[in-house]
Amino acid sequence: MKKNYLKKSGKWMLSACLLASVPMIPGTMLATELQTCIMAVQLDTTTLKELFDQIEKEFSYSFLIRNNDIDLSERVSVDMKNRSVEQILRNALKNQHADFIVNDRKIIVYKIASKKETETFVASMKAQQKTIKVKGAVIDGTTGEPIISANVLVKGTLNGISTDLDGNFELEVPEGAMLEVSYIGYLKSEVKAQTGKMIIKIKEDTQALEEVVVVGYGVQKKESLTGAMQVVKQDKLLDITTPSAENLLSGKAPGVYVNSGSGQPGATGKIVIRGKATVNGGTDPLWVIDGVLVGDGSGNLNPMDIESISVLKDAASTAIYGSMGANGVIVVTTKKGKSGKATINLSAKTGITQLNKGGFSVMNGSELYDYYKSFSNQESIQFPQYTEDLRNKNFDWWDCATHLGIAQDYNLSISGGTDKMKSYLSLGIYDESGAVKGYDLTRYNFRYNVDYQVNDWLKIKPSVWGARRDVDDKQHAVGSMYSCLPWDSPYDEDGNLYQESQPVEWVSPKMGNYLYDLQWNYGKTTSYEFMGNFDFDIKITDWLTFSSVNNYKYGNSAQKTYTDPRSSGGKAGSRLRSNRSRIRIKLICQDRIHRMFSKKLVKT
Repeated sequence: MKKNYLKKSGKWMLSACLLASVPMIPGTMLATELQTCIMAVQLDTTTLKELFDQIEKEFSYSFLIRNNDIDLSERVSVDMKNRSVEQILRNALKNQHADFIVNDRKIIVYKIASKKETETFVASMKAQQKTIKVKGAVIDGTTGEPIISANVLVKGTLNGISTDLDGNFELEVPEGAMLEVSYIGYLKSEVKAQTGKMIIKIKEDTQALEEVVVVGYGVQKKESLTGAMQVVKQDKLLDITTPSAENLLSGKAPGVYVNSGSGQPGATGKIVIRGKATVNGGTDPLWVIDGVLVGDGSGNLNPMDIESISVLKDAASTAIYGSMGANGVIVVTTKKGKSGKATINLSAKTGITQLNKGGFSVMNGSELYDYYKSFSNQESIQFPQYTEDLRNKNFDWWDCATHLGIAQDYNLSISGGTDKMKSYLSLGIYDESGAVKGYDLTRYNFRYNVDYQVNDWLKIKPSVWGARRDVDDKQHAVGSMYSCLPWDSPYDEDGNLYQESQPVEWVSPKMGNYLYDLQWNYGKTTSYEFMGNFDFDIKITDWLTFSSVNNYKYGNSAQKTYTDPRSSGGKAGSRLRSNRSRIRIKLICQDRIHRMFSKKLVKT
């Protein structure tokens, strides 16, 4: 028996059901219950669909159309008072040569055929209404222990129940129905409903429980986890083009809020895990990259080098980091080499950025003039340019300062090795021009990770990573996009830039012509970041391993700004040139012991 439920229009829904492949005739009907449903219908040239709609609303029945062979658009006139629904329907369907039966609050409409075929259909409908009471228990397929709160559902329906403290359940189901049994950490099982007590055995989902995830300073199996943690794999991270690892988490993990930041090229998102937990303190989580605590941000980490990100949310999962993990912890695992033939990956991605006004817009010259003319105190509005000519002055400061930003991301990686030595090398270039003109970012990345099994008891894992970041800043003034009047243009009548910061021809010269200053003023920032690791594992016995993480981090940032004496900011007493340089060096050594007791891993 095939079913096809369809057709929805406005507030009315009609289900069309393909109940059999043979036609039917009137005979023994199951519509007697409609004789007790009394209603008044006064509809002039209405459609069958509208009539069915009124009956559904009045008595909570739903209609099923067999074989979709009833013309629901046929117009009928019905004027019947205090009549049963059965009488009303027989009168409305007489021109369609159709009849109907009732089954489980469903009125099934069909074309008339032979008596024998109808009797067969009616018998099958009666059989569908037979139900049996199923009793049983759900147990662990390995240990035989009862499973508490396992879900037992009739397949394809919402009819179900949860097992009690002893794993028992009791449910009324259609005869021959399939039961679906499921529970967290177990494989879903399907069994046929039977009379008598059923014993349903379900098996653990060992693949999910054995999966190793990064947590704390090392790794742990999912079955051993006690805290709240979310793992985001690489295939779900790299669906956007961004230089920031923070922005990758936007919308990827429940309980993790990512503010996109200013939108300026290279700007990182603000991450808040499980809401703000402090009044005056910061909300930035702790970042841990390959077991190294790097602070409250990912730095210049290349998103293409990330294998997975684990977000540790609650006190149980972040306790190992102490107070540093109070706002949550984000653990990043970078890509490693894999044994086998060398694999070369080359990727090129391009994205576009555009400044979003939201629902805000600024007036043009004509609109602003009409707004001024609407004031009642016209005598108080006095400036030389206040004439009808202002309607024709309309400089678009928004269009002047913005354009379509382009982001380009190119990456090359090589991975391979043997069982003894595996390596991963990557190179990346990211270039982005901002949606606000004049701000450009270029970043270069490289990474080299090695895993070398020296012998049976010693494994070394050296790695180096570096990045250079260049920012050219001659950004147009965002504030002027909103504050400068459309009557004031930075260009004269000949199209040349006014050579003064406050043109006297302007209606509001105090707003300032920032394009004049941008002829000379600029800012440049170049930063370097380097991190090297020399990690190693010493296997003392089969159940005891000593691991050491040794990290050296170097950072250097040089910022140069220039303010020309001819600009508005270069007047006497102002700083004309500024050069700032900052160097950061950090050395981290972390040692830990892995001890195995009865196949359970303990970390010290």
